[in-house]
Amino acid sequence: MYQAFGTGFQSYPPKGGYKFNLTVNEVAYRVGFSSHAYFSKCFRKEFGVTPKEFVRGIMKL
Repeated sequence: MYQAFGTGFQSYPPKGGYKFNLTVNEVAYRVGFSSHAYFSKCFRKEFGVTPKEFVRGIMKL
């Protein structure tokens, strides 16, 4: 996933903050998944949280 997003998940917020204007479906499709459910399952397996939980955590920064 690091390569797909081009940044580490522990990186500091970029100047201007994070902008989340893509849905999980859109992200899944853009990184090559045909199913958002399978993307979420793989994301959780890799990072220990769902994409939604991840975004909630980032928004707290």
